[in-house]
Amino acid sequence: MQLNKADFRDLDRKWIVFDHEKEIKKIYKKKKQKYEKGILLTYAFISHEDGIQFRLLGNIIEENGILYLEEEFINKNLTFSYENTQTYHITPIEDSVIKKIIGTSEIEKEYDIFYQRNSILESRRVTEIDAFRHEEYIDDVELLHEFGKEKEYLWARIEDCSKKNLIFVCSLLENSKKNENYKEGTLVLAKLDQRKKEVVFITDGIVDKVQK
Repeated sequence: MQLNKADFRDLDRKWIVFDHEKEIKKIYKKKKQKYEKGILLTYAFISHEDGIQFRLLGNIIEENGILYLEEEFINKNLTFSYENTQTYHITPIEDSVIKKIIGTSEIEKEYDIFYQRNSILESRRVTEIDAFRHEEYIDDVELLHEFGKEKEYLWARIEDCSKKNLIFVCSLLENSKKNENYKEGTLVLAKLDQRKKEVVFITDGIVDKVQK
């Protein structure tokens, strides 16, 4: 399977193998690591600011019938992003297999820090806005800003949400060219407009703070 054919929910907090040699070599080269023939085991997670990320964990080592992670890669704590690997080939690994590998549970616990904000986790379950999400930065959505007969599109990062009402608090990632009140970093309210099939600004929807 190509990476960009997988839904981000099928990658999030999953163990993923990159299994094409040429592609693995490119990853090792980018991270300045010596290539060793074999698969490349990774742990996928989502950072609110940095999008889809992969923890590089090398080969699976077997000694006397016991499976281990490569200690060298555990200590280096290397990660790489979804960017430039979208067309790479991957194979998700079943949890039943991962549980047999010593060290995997410790890696999973390391990334609990990225999953503390329930509002963000809730927003990732809103499938209705998937068409407006950034391919790599999952919490970023493209908003439609309408004023009279004019309109513009602005990227913003979801900071809070009401899944039931499809309403979101978003932090703008760029300045509006049409309205000086909407600058990068401004918190705005947005909603999914089912009729227009867009995620749109709520008029005068500037907010002061967001739930953490």
